[in-house]
Amino acid sequence: MRHTCPDDATRRFLLGQLLRSISLAEQAGPQSWAVTLFEHGFRLNVGQVEVFTWLNRLVRLFMLGAPPAAAYTVGEILECSFRSLPQPQFAFYGNARELERMLAHLSGPHAAFVQAAATTATGKPRKCSYSRTHSPGLYNYALGFAGELAMARVRRRARTGR
Repeated sequence: MRHTCPDDATRRFLLGQLLRSISLAEQAGPQSWAVTLFEHGFRLNVGQVEVFTWLNRLVRLFMLGAPPAAAYTVGEILECSFRSLPQPQFAFYGNARELERMLAHLSGPHAAFVQAAATTATGKPRKCSYSRTHSPGLYNYALGFAGELAMARVRRRARTGR
């Protein structure tokens, strides 16, 4: 992951988003997701579809429902269509910094997409179709980064009192 994303702050953001998306999927069922590591990035699949991808320095974040107009100012938002999910569906394409700037506008529709991907139409948890390509090493690496960030915040609060 360091090779694919050498900037620590950007890597921390991307892995943090990966963990937030996984957490959303986990609410539906622990077997609903899998993360695949590639030479130049990763992809998080939930159920039968991708929900968050970092590949060749490009981010794709999928959403259910129309994102707010403010989300169209940075990056690119395109319609998409996964047959197993309801419409309308959209995907944000951009770099990590663009996603970071727009995340407040995109997180609600993204959460709806992950929830829909993680469950069937009747509300039962889906099993991820990509579990055979799951990378526990990437997941553990992301958890380590999140742990480092949490500890840094605790140490800063202890030093500054806030």
